[in-house]
Amino acid sequence: MSPMTSPDSAAGPWRAWLLVFTVAVSGCAGGPAGRDIDSRHADLVVLPEPVAAPLSERAENIYKLLVAEVAGHRGALDLSVSNYLEVARATDDPEVSERALRIAIFSKDDEAAREAAILWAEQQPENKEVQRVLAALYVRSGEESAAVAALNRMMEDWTGPDAHGYRVVMETLARERDKETAKAVMARFMETRRDDPEALLSWATFAVRVKDNALAESLLQEFLATDPDHQAANLLLVQVLKEQDKLPRALEIMERMVESRPDNAGIRLPYARLLVSAKRYDQALEQFSLLQRQVPDNADVVFARALLLLQTNRVDEAAMAFERLLELGEKERTAHFYLGQIAASRKDVDAALGHYDAVDRGQHYLDAQIRAAALLADEEGLAAALAHLHGINTRNEQQTVRVAMVEAELRAEKESLEAAMATYDRILGQYPDNADLLYGRAMLAEKMGRLDLLERDLRAILDEDPTHVQALNALGYTLADRTDRYEEAYDYIKRALKQRPDDYYILDSMGWVLYRLGRLDEALEYLRRAAALSDDVEVAAHLGEVLWVAGRKEEAREVWDNALEHTPDDQRLLEVIKRFVP
Repeated sequence: MSPMTSPDSAAGPWRAWLLVFTVAVSGCAGGPAGRDIDSRHADLVVLPEPVAAPLSERAENIYKLLVAEVAGHRGALDLSVSNYLEVARATDDPEVSERALRIAIFSKDDEAAREAAILWAEQQPENKEVQRVLAALYVRSGEESAAVAALNRMMEDWTGPDAHGYRVVMETLARERDKETAKAVMARFMETRRDDPEALLSWATFAVRVKDNALAESLLQEFLATDPDHQAANLLLVQVLKEQDKLPRALEIMERMVESRPDNAGIRLPYARLLVSAKRYDQALEQFSLLQRQVPDNADVVFARALLLLQTNRVDEAAMAFERLLELGEKERTAHFYLGQIAASRKDVDAALGHYDAVDRGQHYLDAQIRAAALLADEEGLAAALAHLHGINTRNEQQTVRVAMVEAELRAEKESLEAAMATYDRILGQYPDNADLLYGRAMLAEKMGRLDLLERDLRAILDEDPTHVQALNALGYTLADRTDRYEEAYDYIKRALKQRPDDYYILDSMGWVLYRLGRLDEALEYLRRAAALSDDVEVAAHLGEVLWVAGRKEEAREVWDNALEHTPDDQRLLEVIKRFVP
């Protein structure tokens, strides 16, 4: 909505002044009342021609208000604000000052807004709203003392509950971008109010909003020392503890609350979700089951329980829970999406396709249609899958790229690598700088032995984003594995590992390049770290090879044997073993 047509701007004496403008001007001189304004040139607004004789002060102010309104409607906000400010200074009218303030704020002119707010505050010192706005403007200019003073004036003779006033202060400061100044102002404002529990709770809520969890925790503990059973404060403390990964303490609080309020679903639900965060899935399921008995028609509870059942591989129960959502008429497309997954896992392709077809829009639309295409590729062939993919409605470049990459994957699997490469070449003609497409084509080029293309595409990504982790790792690993450019490879992998020190893919790459450099002890350190994080067969193959070359053949055999138990047919692993074991 335009600032010139907002509802709060439609009343006031300044509006009445504008209504009599024509009479006032015509009483002073003749001539045309005005001209049409060319909206293409808002900064060159054509205004009514000057009158022939000097206007009275009242008529001049009315004229400036008209100029301000017309300028505002045409987008010339600077001109609008300056005219409103001139009238505000001349008339001592708080409604004109308020109008100038709101337009200045809309146009992001903090200097003009501040002048208008000061004028308004002088004209209506008892007005709470202008003091609130002044406080925000002082925060933006870094004037802590002035901001605190404005908030104190706002709270003087507060007619409503103090708690509401504190919430207004909290909301005002929490919205400001300069969080450090806002925190300093809040602390000074609260200095003389710390003994007021409502003030303390609002301060704690402010600390949560500005993501100062340590301060929030301290303030909440101080508040709860005087009111240990306060539900909102306890739930807020649980949130703060969770944000700091202090799950045991958070769970203790929730367990105590649930015990004291066993029939309160509003407490049991966050407790169940907290148990999921702590990966205590059986206990979480128990709580969700209790909740479903308490509130059987609550779609959020049914959905959360269904997801947890699916996550813990209780597929039949999960299917029943998602069917319950369909009965309730809630989250239907989401339910169909997961029922499609369940049907696909049961090899019931027709049912899966039916469910995916029901996901005709929304959050899961693209995933559902891509999964349907994969099923069609297996059941009806590549042509049917491609026809389905080409019928997907994509809304942006990211979605179009994702569908094209799925097409390339299906062509590589069902047709040929060359056909997949042609798909990448075609879509890259449309989006030549898309990093996902370049990375996908690079990985395909590696399978085809086209290392020149792989290197070119990965370097193109890194030219645009030198921190692209996947490109750094992929280029480094390929150079280490397929060339003798080990030092160059080491540099790329080191840059990737600096960003993700616990990524087992990158740890494996570092171990492999160190092996190529002949630094066996260091290589084993990284490869063991990678193996501890994942049972990936390629990591096992690399670790076994380095152990064997280092003369620790029994350990190498043990690593390979363990890997073979899980993936007995993996060709990479079998080839490594064949190279070393007689």
